[in-house]
Amino acid sequence: MSLASNHTQRKSTWRTRSASLLLALICIVATLSCILKAQAQGIDSQYPSRSAILSQSDNSTSKGVHKHERRKMAGRTVLGYTSPWNPQGAELVEEYRGKFDVVVPCWHTVDIVRAQKGGEAFYEVRGEMTERDRQWKDRLQVATREADLPGHNTSDTILSSAEQDTRLPPVKVLPRFALDRWTPEDLAEMLTKEEHLEAFSSAVMTVIEEAGYDGLVIESNAVWAMKGLVEHLAALLRANDKQIGVVLPPLRTGHVDAEVEKTNRVVLHSIKTLGPIADFVHIMTYDYTGMNGQAFEDVYDTSSLPEGSPLAQDGVRTPGPNTPISWLEGNIEMLSGSLETPGAQNIFETNDMGHTEFVNQHGIADKLLFGVALYGYSYPVGWFETKSASKHGVPRIPPPSPLVSKDNSTSAQEAARAKADKKDEELAHRAVLRFAGDAFTQRDLVGRLKVHKALIRLDEESQEQFLDYVAVLPPSQQPDPKELPEGYNKGQPMASYYRAYFPSAHTISKRLSTVAELSPAAGVAFWDVGQAGRWLLEAI
Repeated sequence: MSLASNHTQRKSTWRTRSASLLLALICIVATLSCILKAQAQGIDSQYPSRSAILSQSDNSTSKGVHKHERRKMAGRTVLGYTSPWNPQGAELVEEYRGKFDVVVPCWHTVDIVRAQKGGEAFYEVRGEMTERDRQWKDRLQVATREADLPGHNTSDTILSSAEQDTRLPPVKVLPRFALDRWTPEDLAEMLTKEEHLEAFSSAVMTVIEEAGYDGLVIESNAVWAMKGLVEHLAALLRANDKQIGVVLPPLRTGHVDAEVEKTNRVVLHSIKTLGPIADFVHIMTYDYTGMNGQAFEDVYDTSSLPEGSPLAQDGVRTPGPNTPISWLEGNIEMLSGSLETPGAQNIFETNDMGHTEFVNQHGIADKLLFGVALYGYSYPVGWFETKSASKHGVPRIPPPSPLVSKDNSTSAQEAARAKADKKDEELAHRAVLRFAGDAFTQRDLVGRLKVHKALIRLDEESQEQFLDYVAVLPPSQQPDPKELPEGYNKGQPMASYYRAYFPSAHTISKRLSTVAELSPAAGVAFWDVGQAGRWLLEAI
């Protein structure tokens, strides 16, 4: 073979290898691009796609890698509520039991029974465990291996030998005892008469001991006045190595009127009096907006509205997210440190120790559990112009959504969100509530996404997701047919535009990060686990 021929062959081989390397590089880049796009629309992202949410909901058991590993709350107390009206919560707590330290089933109320009107009061604990509840409680209260959990002996679940041997510690079961329908007179009678205090405590302690609970959580609108009762119960419980928790409303920040100031003072007083006694204090940092929405003037500037605008009237409400991050931050900072908030300072007497010293001495910051909602709200809304005095709402068509085939297309989703945002900015319309909203749970979300190609967007203030859709109003909100013109809407039931806010895995992660960053030891309390999807629990 000549030198020229040999050189030509080497050159050809080099070109072939270069082409192969270039092709491989192109494939790698394309694969990485696909992965990044999938992550941008993935279940943990800021913008989870409709198909990603529906896909995770179709799995009867999750195969996630974070079932028992805590991603955010390592070393902190994590509490979860379960309730009879969301029964899936019991199953989810057990499936993710490594995420929880305490579970609070809503099984019991304490009611007042009188033989006759004005007669002597007796205290009766109502509500009881079923046999299935008892077996569930017993399983949670003992340490176990992950491989021994219900559902892990199926062909769908494959665990490594290390996972099979993972030891999961016991979970404490402290049911809630709610004091519903108590009058101020009932409460005063129980708190001021020693025999009544003893009778109440005896009724509660009997149930706790017979059922084998690890303690209780007491909830009442007047828990702030119950120092004597909480103190008495705490002594009885600790003598039996059991715990007590109390539930308090959150602080209100921002616009502070006389009513808000009063509520804030009650909360701070309760922290001071009950914090040193209780084993933990659950602050209900959710429902900032609630089913009745937010006052329009608290969200928007009404000074530029024209005279006669319906938006300037008292009582106008607008939809909003469940829990703004700034509000959660404010509660954490004030309750973990200064115990002060605008309009409610100086709860300590002159001869008291300083605020910070008090918090540190009694370990109050370590006992705080900030509430995290596993639900949102859906609101039926109408739209009104900000530049008109018209009292007639303007219907709107929900923002455009990509076709189902483009549901996981990052570019299509981004374009649709940009179009929706621009529409909101350019059009001088504001959404107002037509009726009160309803809780919007994981079950509701999945149901809506199955029938609506809704565009999922992000509320920056709360890091909650929201979507818009149209649905028929429930019967209770339908107009009286007698008041409608004949043939109106062709006799069909009336529909409404809805805006629904809901937490995603991204939302939960943001809230947990906020607690972890602003408090050295505070934990969280989830309400309620049965309202969640597995993707939310894996974010804990």
